[in-house]
Amino acid sequence: MKFCPECGTKLEESVKFCPECGYKIVKQSIESNEVIEIRDKMHSEDYIKNLLNNSYLTNLSVAPDISEKILVNASVSIAEKIDPNVIIAVIDTSTLSNGKTGVVFTGSEIFIKNAFESSKNVPLKNIENVQYESDTKITDKGKVVDYEKITIHYKDGESIILNSEELGNNFPFKLLETLLKDFNNKVDKISSKNQVVQLSNMKSEIILLYFRIVIAYLKDDDGIIDSKEYKELVSLMTKVKVSKELASKLRDYRFEHIEEKSIIELIDDLKEILIEEDLSEVAVQQSLGMDILAMHSDELDEIKKNEVLIRMLKRLNMTDDQIKFTVRKLKAEKEILENRLTDNQIKEVAKELAAIAGGAGVSLGALAITGAVSGIGASVSSGLMALGFTLSTGGLFLGLAAVTTAGYGMYKGVKYFSGTNESEKYGIRIQTLNDRISQLRIANSYIMEDINWLSNKSIKFAEKLKESNELSNELYQELEFIIIQNQSLADAGALIETEETFSEYELIFSSIPPTLNIGKYNELLNKNVNKVYADEIIKKAYIVTGDLDIQSEISDAHLREDIELDELKTVQNILDEIGYFDVKSASLAQGKSIAKKGFSSLKKSLLNGDKDE
Repeated sequence: MKFCPECGTKLEESVKFCPECGYKIVKQSIESNEVIEIRDKMHSEDYIKNLLNNSYLTNLSVAPDISEKILVNASVSIAEKIDPNVIIAVIDTSTLSNGKTGVVFTGSEIFIKNAFESSKNVPLKNIENVQYESDTKITDKGKVVDYEKITIHYKDGESIILNSEELGNNFPFKLLETLLKDFNNKVDKISSKNQVVQLSNMKSEIILLYFRIVIAYLKDDDGIIDSKEYKELVSLMTKVKVSKELASKLRDYRFEHIEEKSIIELIDDLKEILIEEDLSEVAVQQSLGMDILAMHSDELDEIKKNEVLIRMLKRLNMTDDQIKFTVRKLKAEKEILENRLTDNQIKEVAKELAAIAGGAGVSLGALAITGAVSGIGASVSSGLMALGFTLSTGGLFLGLAAVTTAGYGMYKGVKYFSGTNESEKYGIRIQTLNDRISQLRIANSYIMEDINWLSNKSIKFAEKLKESNELSNELYQELEFIIIQNQSLADAGALIETEETFSEYELIFSSIPPTLNIGKYNELLNKNVNKVYADEIIKKAYIVTGDLDIQSEISDAHLREDIELDELKTVQNILDEIGYFDVKSASLAQGKSIAKKGFSSLKKSLLNGDKDE
């Protein structure tokens, strides 16, 4: 049995890194042939986070459990506007708990700010030694107070002094002294890792390893990738925007048995290159776990019974809380589609998920890597919850909102008055469905490339068969492989086509009004030569009682739930052609309709009054 020399976690035989603390494990044989663990140094971020997580401080937040409010304020006020994505911990000393004073930790420097003072920057590179002093002093008023001071000496002769007169008696001097004093002995690499980087922007070697791990997992149960698994894999490749060159390399791993490494070895290789590139291995591992869980979206309530899946998630160090969060997120995405939630409803779901994510230790970086959520530098179109997260937390839209609130409110008022704001209710959903359709079409192009590859393989097989004049056992196995893969590709293509049809249906359904304003519709079609044809289509698509031409008999009509895709497309084309969605045309028509309705009501009132007399 082997254990991590740093934290004591039980280790599997072939691991290179401790799954708990990130400690690098080095194996070395000695005379007795016993394999022992040599205490090795770790990355600066791992060292800082490990030490802080074991501290006594109650005002400390360590990534990923840092609230957005504190993270943003700390990056601006304390850390001199550094990228929030490199912050790994914050000690909040502000009286309002808003993150505007305190200490910010990154992997390469520490920022310290007290109220009414400018920030101090403490670099972590080239530290020579650290001296801590404590004493008691008597103030001018005769009061006895504790005095603490830390002096940090650097190899270039410079020094930085931190003392309680400037920073106050509540500043954690002893904690900082412990961190800095052991820093050079415990750390082998000093750098700040970006916690939020999308996989598509990483090196091709990282993307290749990421997908090799996914492929190895998909083959872990039966040695093959079936049609459903293939469809999920290709969908993920599409989301990440895998290049044709990389897709070609991955094809060998998908269809052939060329992988020589175990899943654990692949994960360790991925960690190693992520560390070299100063990227968060924790975020990438969590992202891998989420992507793999998403491939089982039709069995979310039964995942604990899937031993292969649970084993894989444990290899990726996903905790039970992180698994629960991912399941909740996947169910929320399904709920949004099936229940056709509005933007406001999606924002509420996103707020709930954002709160759960922090408590579960889910990194925002993990949500952004393959597009589970958008953020700075991430695509808004990636994932159903993406824009919902962004809007619910205010992230990308705070600046815009401050500038355009009044104008946007006026615009929304016009849209409401003219009745053209239906699609705006489902803006997030429509954006996502549009992008999903684009992704599915790209997925089909991957399948076509694979079909071409399989066709070439079939031609080569035919040539082999012709030369041998008999179907040997080896040729029979190759033929069986070609047939199985061909069927798998065909089935995966059918699954993608079904999902594309569903997405297109939901997109159009969300884009046209569920309730048609008949008065406005009639005004827009007034003197239109296609009115008879349009009326026939509208009567089939909407539940209409009465004559469409007589507005007093019917004011609104509801869309049928059982309407077909082709009918939806026709309705959308008609409403678009007559200007139903155009603000200017629609508002004029709406105004005329209201005026006519008011005149009609007045006329009826007068007539009824005459009759009463």
